[in-house]
Amino acid sequence: MAARHLLLSAFLLQGTGCSCSAGTAEDEDGEDGGSSADGGGANTGGQGFGGGFTTGGEGTGGSTGPNCVEEAELVYLVSYERTLYSFDPNIPGTAAYKAIGPLNCDSFGSPQSMSVDKNGIAWVFYDSGELFRVSTLDATCTSTDYVHPVQNDFNQLGMGFTATSEGAFEDRLYVVSPDFGLATIEFPSLEVTELNGLFGAAELTGGPDAKLFHFEAGTARLNEVDVSSVSAAFVHQFAGLQGTQAWAFSRYAGNFYMFTSPGVGIGSTCTMYDPITNTEMQRDSNIGFTVVGAGQSICVPPPIPQ
Repeated sequence: MAARHLLLSAFLLQGTGCSCSAGTAEDEDGEDGGSSADGGGANTGGQGFGGGFTTGGEGTGGSTGPNCVEEAELVYLVSYERTLYSFDPNIPGTAAYKAIGPLNCDSFGSPQSMSVDKNGIAWVFYDSGELFRVSTLDATCTSTDYVHPVQNDFNQLGMGFTATSEGAFEDRLYVVSPDFGLATIEFPSLEVTELNGLFGAAELTGGPDAKLFHFEAGTARLNEVDVSSVSAAFVHQFAGLQGTQAWAFSRYAGNFYMFTSPGVGIGSTCTMYDPITNTEMQRDSNIGFTVVGAGQSICVPPPIPQ
């Protein structure tokens, strides 16, 4: 949701810790209160972490779902400055953004993209090609056995969890890469299945309605993804967001929240888009930090029925 890129400038500045774009999976044993049999790939201290490819059980979807933990009901952001934040769209202004803690992931790279699973676990991708499991309670970071399909000096990835069907308490992690296009990551194996389409630098986000959306910062186009045909249908053209250097987006109650910045160290702007009225507005002109990853779980409120 992901989302979440610092383009070529990030590669040129990588030696100084510059970051790029941001996705998730689930916790089998419910470290943060979850109870599903999902995988997360890492195995530390004899405990296997669960994930969000498919997880047994039916639920209602949305924040009122009986299986949802409180921390899974917010949007989460990761910054260029390596800090994890929560974001509550119901709170006006910059009071909506709360720092959870610094990311101390054991990596020479920088956070580049993220997403959040149904148990409120953040999955943060680093431009080194590594995937980390991060607690949304205290930002504790755990390594995983994820192997990136195409390893470069600088790696870009967009990520987003979405429900496997509308209202189901099961989620699936989709990723998109300039190198291998749209794909899924399966849990607990963390194996990547390439779907052969939608190549390019972009971000993804989903929701409890099982929809998947794709944002291209270069063109500022928002598209809805048809995963069966691996194609994208136009939804909205944003005004003034073309060519941004750091971007991410999330979706809450059906509305889109776009986080964009012209460069590293410059506070991101939050733009909200309402697809029902087809209107966009600047929610926050400067949130005080540069967002390189954003994500929400399928436990956030679903779109308002029409």
